[in-house]
Amino acid sequence: MLILLLLFQRPTSVPSFLPPLTHVFNPRRDALPYPPSRKEFNRVSSSVFTSDKDDDITDGMDDDDDDGRIIDFDSRRMDIVRKLQNTYYRSINDLDYGRKSEDKESYGNDICSSGKTAKLDEATGRVLNLPLWRVGWVETPGRRNCLNVHEGQYTHMFETILSRSTASERGDDEGLGEGPLYFGHLYLPGGSASGRSGQGKYQLKTWQQELYDEARFDLSVLNTYKGNEYVNDRSAVVGCLMQILDHLRMDDGRLIILVQAVERFVVDEIIQTRPYAVANVQILLDDEQLPWSKSTNLRGGNDVVKGGNLSSDNAKRAIDENICKYIRGNAVSASFYYHDYEFDKPKLPISDNRIVDDKSDKYISKDDIPWIGISKLLPFARYSTDDISLERANEKRDSADKSLFVASDGFAAGVPPLEQQLQDGGILWNPFPIMASDVVIRRSQDLSDCDSLETLLWLALDDFCRATRFVLPEEISCLIPPEMDYLGITPKTTLSPKYPKLRRQRRLSYLAPSLIENLDVGKGMRQVWLNTPSTRARLRGALERFDHLNNELMGQFN
Repeated sequence: MLILLLLFQRPTSVPSFLPPLTHVFNPRRDALPYPPSRKEFNRVSSSVFTSDKDDDITDGMDDDDDDGRIIDFDSRRMDIVRKLQNTYYRSINDLDYGRKSEDKESYGNDICSSGKTAKLDEATGRVLNLPLWRVGWVETPGRRNCLNVHEGQYTHMFETILSRSTASERGDDEGLGEGPLYFGHLYLPGGSASGRSGQGKYQLKTWQQELYDEARFDLSVLNTYKGNEYVNDRSAVVGCLMQILDHLRMDDGRLIILVQAVERFVVDEIIQTRPYAVANVQILLDDEQLPWSKSTNLRGGNDVVKGGNLSSDNAKRAIDENICKYIRGNAVSASFYYHDYEFDKPKLPISDNRIVDDKSDKYISKDDIPWIGISKLLPFARYSTDDISLERANEKRDSADKSLFVASDGFAAGVPPLEQQLQDGGILWNPFPIMASDVVIRRSQDLSDCDSLETLLWLALDDFCRATRFVLPEEISCLIPPEMDYLGITPKTTLSPKYPKLRRQRRLSYLAPSLIENLDVGKGMRQVWLNTPSTRARLRGALERFDHLNNELMGQFN
């Protein structure tokens, strides 16, 4: 038994991604002068040491070099760990299949099952059973990243998620691995170390708990500046819904995962916190996307609440959370229909040093990672060239807007919509203005039209590029309105005419500020942009910052 424990203990340099309850104390290397023989191993007595094809996982374990020492013992030990993983994570899917009709737990009005794949509940616009990746940086919709996963709790989390995809490929998932693979990205200052500190400000909370937590008004944790950087020393409740595109497994246990941010959410219900956090989250749309919005630019076009099909009386009667939650569900579902066009799905490149086929090793070394090829996929997501999904998405959006008529005949109990509660409670807020004498405070001009703000922002971007000789990334330049072809910005690709301009403006409102996030006016602002309630407020905040930079640049030439 001691020999078995020694074999399955990882070396200290290898991040652990073993299943729970497999961790033991690290042995001294000089205590293992040679690997145990097959007789000592006695694998026949336990089925856990048998792989799916009944191959002998101890083959070659008794090969010593001329000095009687172990040849690449760490590598062979990792081989055993991987085969244990394959057995463990496949058994999770088998267990979930057995739970399909039993052992379900009720959370609110939704029925969830522990371990199920995160999926959208179209009735309410919530994503159920979402695993949470709580780290010390922020993502915003439209960005793409490549994760280096090495902490034990998160390698376990992602292996569990990825096992659904593997089950789907085998055809034995019974619904477990269908659709996109999602997880939640949530800001936690200091990362996992802060989470283990036990301090209340770093604990995972729902938006309701955050709303009534008086500690968030403590001056030591209020949103403030640290030097020129905007900081918030508190765990966030608003995060980003991430989609997994591809992954690679490394020979030391780490995972390389290509992901992109597709929507934002607020934590609505906590399901578990160990071994990793899982929650039900509510997808948050911008105000302009909500059918009951009082915006004068409901969909970024000419349909206005007061003058269009949606009368102000109907809009007011629908402003009640008991009704809005179902209208929101339709609107969120419509938003997800656009993802196929808004986000292409590239794969991770393979190093030229490796010839990969169906029989090759699935685990790579750090020397095999094609960093240059990966960098070409980052940092922004790209649009798909196939716009066939847009017609269906537009139909779904129109249907969501019409649902306001049906809901407006219902009972209104006077409960404010979730979005209003979050704004009133200070969880969602508008970006703070730039306090400088050379900046026009755009919000004082009462610019509530997204079209006008978009035009002004593109003029400011053009001035910025001319002054700095900066070339806009293609992922941003493709967002320029077709009617602004008189500017010196010429995208290589153009968006489909069927693509709604409000969604184009929303994408621009997230990506334009990313160009200046390393400068004083934009440093540490990602969470602010994520917490901004509307597209127009985000466009306005970005415009004020580019105005300030352009005025400073012009002053250098005078």
